[in-house]
Amino acid sequence: MTSPVLQALANARAQEEEQRELSICSSVATRLNLPAVEGDTSEWPVFAAWCHANNIRPYPARPASVAYFVLDNLLLGIDRLRSILRSVSVVHQNVADPTLGPAVAAALHQIAPIAPPRSWPKQQKSHFLELSYETQAWYAQHEDKREKEVRRAQNEAAELRNKLKKIERKDAESKNAA
Repeated sequence: MTSPVLQALANARAQEEEQRELSICSSVATRLNLPAVEGDTSEWPVFAAWCHANNIRPYPARPASVAYFVLDNLLLGIDRLRSILRSVSVVHQNVADPTLGPAVAAALHQIAPIAPPRSWPKQQKSHFLELSYETQAWYAQHEDKREKEVRRAQNEAAELRNKLKKIERKDAESKNAA
């Protein structure tokens, strides 16, 4: 058993360390002109309640804890889980974001896998899966949009080449007829 005095001293030391960390984060953000992180934290209680029910520390959370949360709540669906993870990310703005690790991305892939873009070399495709799930989703959407635009431009160019060939044939036929 620990004495209440020792427990109070430990709590005071933890609070001092947290205040020092917040001060460092604030100083760095000021020197680098970083904008304040803003966002919706309304889903945070879902994660915090799950942590308390599973005897896991919600703040600061570890990536493995967040991945465990995802795996334990797959039935919530990808959209709800991503919303909860955005709240967890916002709450963790002054510490390392536990939602960005490859473990969390791999857990989210259990619900909605994202294939690496075809443009990536085979050797690099494993690195794609190490990116955060949000980055993977953005990149995959961006690549898909880019591929569609390139395909559209290629089809348009092919149409114009065909039209040009028809015009050239007509010109050649009219010269031959004359």
